[in-house]
Parts: sequence; C-alpha cells; structure tokens
Amino acid sequence: AAIIEEVGQFCGGTGFAGQFAGNLDGFIAELQQRWKAQVEHDRERGVVRLSFGSAGGDCHCPLMSKATVPPAACRCSVGSIRQMFTIVAQRAVQCELTEAVRQGGARCAFEIGLDSAS
Repeated sequence: AAIIEEVGQFCGGTGFAGQFAGNLDGFIAELQQRWKAQVEHDRERGVVRLSFGSAGGDCHCPLMSKATVPPAACRCSVGSIRQMFTIVAQRAVQCELTEAVRQGGARCAFEIGLDSAS
C-alpha cells in the first residue's frame, strides 16, 4: 500500500495543486469545476470531505480502469489527494479513503485532515 501511495504522491505533486499553494478555497473551487467534485470543508474541525462519481461506474482516475487494475490501486489516489492537499495547505495532512468505486462503492470519497498528519 505504501508503494502505491508513493506513486500517487508523485502524480499529485506534478499537477495543478501548486497553483493554489496557500489558497484552499481556490483549490476547492477548482476541484469542483475540474472534477465535478462534491467538497465539504469543516473549518472548525480542519477536515475536508471530497467525493466524486464516475461515468459508467468506472474509476475516476484517467489512468485506472475497473477492467485493468485491482481495488488496491485506490491507494494511489490516497497518495495523490494527500500530496495535493499538502501542497495547498503548505503542511503535512492526513488522507483517508472512505469509499471507492473500485471497491464496490457508488463514488470515490476521501476525508482530508488538515490539522494533523500521520
């Protein structure tokens, strides 16, 4: 799992998150527009809940497909999401996968802890 998350970390560090370093609200707006993501930001608890569906029930990631990757590949998204929010928050964050299409869920959902890192 750690190796797969590390691959995702690399992917998350090479994308658009850097444009939003220090601008969490702008990053959230971009996720809503770019990924059609549902995002809830609980400022009091320092938690962001991020979820998105996928066309035809397949994986949201353009590099993944239900036909070609095992459910363990979802750990890649954990690493990617964690890295993007780390860049934006400018500090280490936690990221937990709470639901995944590849694991039988209706959507992919993550909970990002902005105030404490593991």
